[in-house]
Amino acid sequence: MQLGYQYPLKFTAVNEGVKEEGCTPLMVAASYGNIDIVKDLLQHGADPRMKTSAGNTASDDARDGGFTDLAKLIDDYPTIQLIAQITGNVTAELQKQLNEILLVVSLAAVVIVMLITIVVGFLYVKCNLVTCSSLPKYQLML
Repeated sequence: MQLGYQYPLKFTAVNEGVKEEGCTPLMVAASYGNIDIVKDLLQHGADPRMKTSAGNTASDDARDGGFTDLAKLIDDYPTIQLIAQITGNVTAELQKQLNEILLVVSLAAVVIVMLITIVVGFLYVKCNLVTCSSLPKYQLML
């Protein structure tokens, strides 16, 4: 069964439902042991790391239903962040983490530029006031 062809899923739709229903479509499929649906949902960007309010994941639901092979498949599924980048499916939690990382990197870049500016300015002032005033002008050209 190909969900993408039979049912037009948006990439974000496969991760919806935790707040409204308490579980995602992946969790429901895992709890019933439906390996074909689980594989299709994962291929369409379902996030196996999502948790219910009780803290259960889709692999927990599969284990609870006695589907240990399915739980292992979900646990061993390739890195979700890479899939999210490829499909454009970024959950709110992942987006928040990415925004925090970008903020830290941006602030670090600003601090580095400020430090370079201060050091260059200090050296320029020092050079003009003390050292370079006695040098011939042709030696000051950079």
